[in-house]
Amino acid sequence: MKKIALSLFSRETPSGKPSPKSYPWYLELTEALNNSGYYTIQVGIQKEKDIGAIVRWNDLSAEGLVKTAREIDSYISVDNFFPHLMQYYAPEKRGIVIFSQSNPLIFGYPTNKNLLKDKKYLKNDQFSFWDSTVSIKAAFVSPEIVVTSLKEIL
Repeated sequence: MKKIALSLFSRETPSGKPSPKSYPWYLELTEALNNSGYYTIQVGIQKEKDIGAIVRWNDLSAEGLVKTAREIDSYISVDNFFPHLMQYYAPEKRGIVIFSQSNPLIFGYPTNKNLLKDKKYLKNDQFSFWDSTVSIKAAFVSPEIVVTSLKEIL
């Protein structure tokens, strides 16, 4: 059974708003992965919503995150800290990175499968803070596309 780490939320904005980069269909995606026979691991922080993964690893230390990076077969993440950690500590492991309003040509890695639904949703200023950005659910690819993409890279 393939171990898949899931990091589907991005940190709140400085004003405390939920991040527009967080994946809106986290429950549907996790259910589809669990039903497809993957061993899902939610990696995040305690105050994040439970996504229905088989196990949940919260508030890991830096060493714990590196250990996780080395133990999993692949990962699915939004544009947050996790893909950067994986690129540095386990670059041989390909992952799925879900982009919505940030540009994978700037923030993605060519070793991953970077999913962007449509360029029309990209922020005009890619380096501005996220506080003034409104979350657009339609900007994200569907869970079916994510699961299909994972099967392609494994």
